Amino acid sequence: MLEFQSGSKSAFETLMQNYYPRVLNFIYRFIAHRESPEDLTQEVFLRVYRNASRYKPKAQFKTWLYTITKNICFNNALFKEVDFSSTIFWGNVNFQYARFEGKANFRYAEFAKEAQFESVKFSGKADFRWAKFSGDVNFMNAT
Repeated sequence: MLEFQSGSKSAFETLMQNYYPRVLNFIYRFIAHRESPEDLTQEVFLRVYRNASRYKPKAQFKTWLYTITKNICFNNALFKEVDFSSTIFWGNVNFQYARFEGKANFRYAEFAKEAQFESVKFSGKADFRWAKFSGDVNFMNAT
């Protein structure tokens, strides 16, 4: 990543060759079907390309890459039934535009930073009892 930040276009190609299959596999396991996993994987690498200047080498590139991947998955996810009970979300969480078709269990979940549920659609029961929000929370247009 540092080579790519220095202007080497071939370094970006190497990053894609090394990480594209891993990111694609992660996305396949994460989302149900809302958009093509290949399209979302390309979106991940587009964001890496556009935001290369934001990468700081204090964290491993892989950590930064999977944070981007996770955020894209949350933003485009179709969840059949999820159980996030007792889960601790340490970073910012963004479920913007996600769809929860089955039960969404967030009971006892802890959100250490910002939590975005803007324009989320809950078709089934959403359980946030005893969830703890330490940062800003946004449920605007959630149904």
